[in-house]
Order: sequence, then C-alpha cells, then structure tokens
Amino acid sequence: MNDITNGDEEKLEVTEVNSNATFFETFYETIEVMKTNISSFSGYIVAAAFIQTLTLMASGATDTPTIITIALIEVFIGTLIEVLFLNSFYSKLTDIEFSVRKSLWDYPTYIFYKLGFTLLFIIGSILLVIPGLLVAFFYSFSPIVAILFDSDDRGILSKTKQLVSKQYGLYACVFAIAIVVGSFDLASSQIVGVIGKGLFLIIPYSLILTLVSFASTALVVTFLQKMSQSHRC
Repeated sequence: MNDITNGDEEKLEVTEVNSNATFFETFYETIEVMKTNISSFSGYIVAAAFIQTLTLMASGATDTPTIITIALIEVFIGTLIEVLFLNSFYSKLTDIEFSVRKSLWDYPTYIFYKLGFTLLFIIGSILLVIPGLLVAFFYSFSPIVAILFDSDDRGILSKTKQLVSKQYGLYACVFAIAIVVGSFDLASSQIVGVIGKGLFLIIPYSLILTLVSFASTALVVTFLQKMSQSHRC
C-alpha cells in the first residue's frame, strides 16, 4: 500500500515539474541536446545550409526554370531534411530509437499539415488580421505535432492548441523566438542584397542561419515534449 502511495506521489511530482517548466530550463535542455549530439545533426545542418546557399545565390533570378528548380528543391528536399532532423532531435531528447523509415513515412504528413496550416493562415488573414494572428499563434506547430505527438485519436489542430495552451508565458517566449528567426530567414534575400553575393559571405551566413533555425525548431520540440509529458502524467 505504501509503495502505491509513494508511486502516486512521484507521479504528482513529475506532473508538477513538467507543468511548471520555465523558459530557461527548456532553452538549456535544448542547447544541451544540440551540443551533445551535434555530430549527429551536422549532416542535416550542412545539407540545409547548402540549399540555403543555392537559394540565396539564385535570389533575383528572373528566368522561370531557375525559379521553379530552386522552389522545388526548397519545398521537397528542404522539407525532407527538416523532417529527418525533427525525428533525429526527438530521438535524442527522449531516447527513442531514430528511424529513417518512420521519417520517410512522416514526410507526406508533414507536408500535408504544413500546406494545411498555410491555407488556414491565408484564409484567416483575408477575413481579418486578428483571426490570422490567432491561427499563427495556436497552430503554427501543428505539422510538428502531427509527426511527433500524434499519440491519440484527437484531431491534430485540437491537440496542438491544447499543448501550446498549457503554459502561455513559456509558449509566448518560444513562439517569439521562432518568429524572429523565421523573419531573418524570410529577409535573407534582402540581407544578401546588402552584404553581397560572394560565397565567402553567403556560405557562413547560410550556415549560421541554418544552425540558429534548427536550434529554434529544436526548442519548439522540447517545449511540446514537456507539455505532452505533463498531459500524460
């Protein structure tokens, strides 16, 4: 009877810790996992940085074949690298075995929800600015939830909103970082226009931006994992 009671107390303690996670704890855990396993992530980072470099080198191109080629590379190969990294980071974070097969299976799901979120955001923005902002705030990370945290029969959008709503303060910090990093990514063409298109400038810029972008994505995964653990407990 005492063992059962002690077990319940331990579960309550875990729930309390997870439900009151701080930004600094989440950030520190993310950096530690990234730093400890950087050799495992380096291939994804270099590959994504290479695509980023190609994109920046082609910025300003006016011929249709180049524009279409770069767009297809970004959408399909870039997204595949992103999915592989997400699964790899999640495996290191949770000690779950990484599976390339699962990652490939997740690939179309991730694209589907990414396109779905984009469409939902556009519709919300057309209707009014505020609905668009609410869609962005609550559902931006639904593609990640769809491939890493789809453990029950609830809808992905419903589950995403529930996870991000557990700690608004912590989520607001994570969301803000993701928005800032994403803004630098979107403004890369303009930034390159200022610093120039020399490879000795674009390559380190692309590498740094990709590393920061992946770290931001990893921070989102760590946050969602903490919220998911809190829910299960």
